[in-house]
Amino acid sequence: MALGLGVEDGVCRGEPSRGTFVKTMPRTNFMYWLLIWVAWAHNASGDQVEFNYHGEWKVGEVLKTDQYGLLIQHDTGFGMAQAYYQANQVRPLGAGSGQGQTQPASSQAQPDEPYPRPTPRLGNTGLMSQQEVLGFLRSQLGDNPWGPNRARVMAELVRQIKARGLDYHHSATPSAYYTELSKYGATSEVTRPLGDNYGPPPSRDQLLGTWQTEVNAPHVYYTKGNELWRRNDQVQKLGSLSINPEGSYSWKSVTGQVIQGSWRPATETEMQTAGGEGLVLQRGKSGFDWIVTKYREATPPNMSPDWISIAEITTRQQREFGNR
Repeated sequence: MALGLGVEDGVCRGEPSRGTFVKTMPRTNFMYWLLIWVAWAHNASGDQVEFNYHGEWKVGEVLKTDQYGLLIQHDTGFGMAQAYYQANQVRPLGAGSGQGQTQPASSQAQPDEPYPRPTPRLGNTGLMSQQEVLGFLRSQLGDNPWGPNRARVMAELVRQIKARGLDYHHSATPSAYYTELSKYGATSEVTRPLGDNYGPPPSRDQLLGTWQTEVNAPHVYYTKGNELWRRNDQVQKLGSLSINPEGSYSWKSVTGQVIQGSWRPATETEMQTAGGEGLVLQRGKSGFDWIVTKYREATPPNMSPDWISIAEITTRQQREFGNR
């Protein structure tokens, strides 16, 4: 969110980490500026303070104090980050029970945050929610999404997404979630894993068995008189694919031709942006290796959710789908 998005009751709403700041001088503004003045008087640039970091008191260094609050630099574990905090979120170093120690603190969402701020825990298990994804980016990148630690932060987020899966279908449809995600400059390095990891990471057993295979036929263009017409995609039935637990497969076409061979586990590199397990059909159709993965994108309500994707492993341009 950019600063100055909307004015309400004389208060201009800004970025979540900066809380609210005053554009005009209503009556309530006096106490706000008094708090800022007290914070400035007691916390000069270079001073170490304790600040409320998503529900815990952490130690950071004050870089400056201005109309947005106190700009504090702190170590996130992946590198240094900078963020603004309000005067009531900061206290002198050692004011808690034990100087420099992490202490519990009450934490409330800022007025314009679309989601609460969960405390990010890198060891969490279970499906990740939108709140967890955004909370991780907030805590690790702060107000500087293009800082020197960006690559490590994004790599860790992708690792978590692939290891845990998501409890939602990622979409670029305009929403509070997507607006904030875009603020962190989320490129395909993150959006592709977000799109490929709905649900728990699949196991090998979920790929075994017999699947009915099909493909979407391409658009067909033709003319009627002086008009150009297009026939939309049609489903073309291809046959079946049986993947056996002992390491073999049988790929049968509708014409009766059968390809038999062996499969091996897919490597992490071959899985690309998808988590969980995959299989590689060795010397399949056209003599190529094909990778089998669980199809994890959204399906219509009237369609079975049990699908696999079968793609030529080198280019991923030839692709079939299997269902049962």
